[in-house]
Amino acid sequence: MIDCDDRRAASFRPPWHTLPTEPAPIDPLLCMFQRARVVKLQPGACPIVQDSLPSEVFYVTNGTMKLTRVGLGGRETILGVHGSGSLLGAEQAVAGTRHVASATAITECTVRAIAVCHYREAIRDDRDLCALRYVAVSKLYIDSLEQCGRLGGDSAESRLAAALIDCIPVSDVAQTKPHRVQFPLRSWEIAQMLAVTPWYLSRMLGKLEADSVIRRNKGWIVILDMDKLTTLA
Repeated sequence: MIDCDDRRAASFRPPWHTLPTEPAPIDPLLCMFQRARVVKLQPGACPIVQDSLPSEVFYVTNGTMKLTRVGLGGRETILGVHGSGSLLGAEQAVAGTRHVASATAITECTVRAIAVCHYREAIRDDRDLCALRYVAVSKLYIDSLEQCGRLGGDSAESRLAAALIDCIPVSDVAQTKPHRVQFPLRSWEIAQMLAVTPWYLSRMLGKLEADSVIRRNKGWIVILDMDKLTTLA
């Protein structure tokens, strides 16, 4: 059951809307990183640190990472969660600016790292790779904008409903059967992403359960009424 217990991260089937839910075709971007340095990251490892100058670009081949930014008041905000196929640090590498957010491993991750100078040469000399890089960075930018927009304009209940829907693979959303999902985050991280306290997150989940919208079962959330959840989002 997802509650306010922050002591462990539940195991999960990668479900986030930015994470693949089935084996993907060969990724040309991965081909560019075939000879790149392979880095194994343990949960909590932070290969990109906010306000640091970029030295490498990272391609996530396995695992899940989160992008976070700490404001002037010291409050940390989760800007997005990204898995296999994600390109991190590319925009700063091209622009030559400092990182606006930190990238931290949520699970054990494998990433490929390429030096900024080599990355710039690759996208300069290959137009197809440049176009693919543009698409990957654009998706990352759109996801971050969507998260910021929800924080500023939607209710906490709406943000939670949308997050639950995002956990469902796109190919399964239209199905009427109950959906069993898990968040790729600890409960306190989910609360942080939704800009609520862990107590209020537990309260919102409890209300959804009381209204027969969801059922919690051993770390999983079973979505019982997709129509009602969609209305809330």
